[in-house]
Amino acid sequence: MVTLGSFTGRSSAATRITRKLGSGLTVGALAATLVITGLGSPAAHADDPAPLAGGVQIDVGGSVNDGTFVPDQYGTGGIPDTKPADAASLPNWGPTVAHPIPDAVWNTSRFLESSYTVPGLTPGGAYQLRLYFMDWYFSHPGQRIFDVDVNGSPFLINFDIIGTAVARGADGQEAFGVERDLSLTADATGTVRIDFIRGAANQPQINAISLVPDDSAPAALTPPAGLHSIGTYHVVSGTQTYTCANGSFAGASVPEATLSGPAGQVHHFAGPSWQSVSDQSLITATRTAGVNVAGSIPELLLTVNSHSGPTDGLLAQVQNVQRLNTSGGAAPTTACTDGDTTAVPYTADYVFWAN
Repeated sequence: MVTLGSFTGRSSAATRITRKLGSGLTVGALAATLVITGLGSPAAHADDPAPLAGGVQIDVGGSVNDGTFVPDQYGTGGIPDTKPADAASLPNWGPTVAHPIPDAVWNTSRFLESSYTVPGLTPGGAYQLRLYFMDWYFSHPGQRIFDVDVNGSPFLINFDIIGTAVARGADGQEAFGVERDLSLTADATGTVRIDFIRGAANQPQINAISLVPDDSAPAALTPPAGLHSIGTYHVVSGTQTYTCANGSFAGASVPEATLSGPAGQVHHFAGPSWQSVSDQSLITATRTAGVNVAGSIPELLLTVNSHSGPTDGLLAQVQNVQRLNTSGGAAPTTACTDGDTTAVPYTADYVFWAN
């Protein structure tokens, strides 16, 4: 058993962790032998869930209890960390944070692999998951890359906190806050599970978790009455490709994306079209309504105009598609040479509505 004493930040605990790793002890073995006094592991409450129909906001690795956030709970694994006092940061940075949170919440985190299982939500209820990340330890893209699964499906693949901020204009000289959102449905027991999984470089890190009732869809994008959602599918990798015409990329874009959701993966491509990878059911759709999003492609409501593939397939009964929570994908405003193409990364949630 290795006891570190009071955990005050990476300057204390992580220095010892680095030394242990350097002596040949694996991260997994180290995590199994550490005892952090004071904060310890987050308490798991799956056996005695308090009602959380209105959602919950968790100060990961910390103890904020201000009426909006609650101290770290519902999780297992990982090690708490606190931002060093001399680490420069811009936590609620507008280009990467849509829903600001208190600075005190940003200042703590959990690193290494961890899982959070949040109970007590409304069974089948619609929620928006907001994950908040800020890396004050590394300073360059590619140094921390990891995955996040939600309810067993990939949400973030090869996620790079610093790389995401730099792509939106950060200078990399400070720790920038990054928020990633997902519209989801609680399972039949009213539970949502979030897994932070080691990826290509170093270890996962998470600063805060927010689950709030999902009212993200503008009224103009509400599907017709009588339909039901068959699931929300998140873009795990995607681009919008533009072709220069008359010296501008201002024309229509062509999507190419992989979506992940409750029933596996969906391929989104030109048309616009969506095809289930598992059963090959295919739909195309046209735009019905749109709401502009500053710096990103608009949110949309689309109406399906064709079906093909098996009549019992995933998308066989879909009538409308919502594109929500868009980030990126907007056409470049720079001058271009006619015929040139450019692919702009983006993320979004697609909600499929069926009879």
